[in-house]
Amino acid sequence: MGRMAKHKGLLAGVLAGGLGLATALAGTAAWAQQDSTGSATATGQSQSAQSGSDAMADGVHIELNKLEQQGDACRAYLLFENDRGDEYSVYRLDLVLFDKQGRIDRRIAVDASPLRAGKSVVKLFDLSGLQCDGISKILLNDIAPCEDGSGAREDCVVGARLSTLTDVSFYK
Repeated sequence: MGRMAKHKGLLAGVLAGGLGLATALAGTAAWAQQDSTGSATATGQSQSAQSGSDAMADGVHIELNKLEQQGDACRAYLLFENDRGDEYSVYRLDLVLFDKQGRIDRRIAVDASPLRAGKSVVKLFDLSGLQCDGISKILLNDIAPCEDGSGAREDCVVGARLSTLTDVSFYK
């Protein structure tokens, strides 16, 4: 049931008279849920405020879609899905690549700017002197600098959601 429907249901119970406060309390109790520790947490308006801030923190989804050998370079295809309402004028990934033995092979900066609001885009990056089959994992070390319409942001790496369609682990 959506947030608006819950609010309408609660309001209807309060306005219906007769049941008055008992209905309102029952509606509020129905909105309680258990968190991962088993404790009841209120949902209602405080949860919607939290959900709103969670949605803001969710930021950009970055998918490592494909790695393809191109001569002496490994070409990485990254899909960026900017679900937020913000356009990022600056969005630079700090990536660390690991070899098959788990050792750091190299650290690279990848400029993905700009990322338009509500838009998905694929960006290609050639990693010269690197064999794709030699990469075991890629760490998103940071996203900095990162700027949207409000200016510099410090939470871009925290809000980024990562996935991969390759055999290479992509994580933060």
